[in-house]
Amino acid sequence: MAGPQLWRPAILVLALVIVMAHAIAPSFYSWRLRTISDLGSQGFPNAWLMRLGFLSFGLLLAASLRVPAAGQALSPVHLLVVGYGLAIAASGLWSAPPFLPGLPADAAQGLGHAIAANVAGLLLTLAMCASAFTSRKVADQMFDLGAFVVVCGLSLLFKLAQSGTVAVPPGIVQRLIFASGLAWLWVCAGRHG
Repeated sequence: MAGPQLWRPAILVLALVIVMAHAIAPSFYSWRLRTISDLGSQGFPNAWLMRLGFLSFGLLLAASLRVPAAGQALSPVHLLVVGYGLAIAASGLWSAPPFLPGLPADAAQGLGHAIAANVAGLLLTLAMCASAFTSRKVADQMFDLGAFVVVCGLSLLFKLAQSGTVAVPPGIVQRLIFASGLAWLWVCAGRHG
């Protein structure tokens, strides 16, 4: 199995890890208020599981890179998804800052995680745009652009929720961003595979 055929198993691995990390999270963790990254944050019990999930998902996406046949170009969508995977893997190497009071924070870890996560989001949305502009079918183009608008709109809502500007639980919004992006990736695995 190579190429985009690895995208769906990667999604399944990440989904399984997220469910497992939620299942073993302490009762003080609120999935409505806290992010998925908080499941792997500094000082959080069993944080290794979520970090391993980010790393596994990202490396599976990166492993999908294949050398094109002679005379063929590498798909920009595929290249951007591989970059997205590497960024997600990097976000698993660095931990989000602790959200529990009184825990020591490693600022470099938090910064590394934040940069990797933001680069991942940028690369995924660029992949959506690239797919829209390289797809031949209008329905595929509309799906890609729709996914782009949904992910960008939810990302804006997430930032507003985190800052307290809007009274929406940020954990729920972030999970909707993940679900939207992964749903797009799942569909594209069939189209680009």
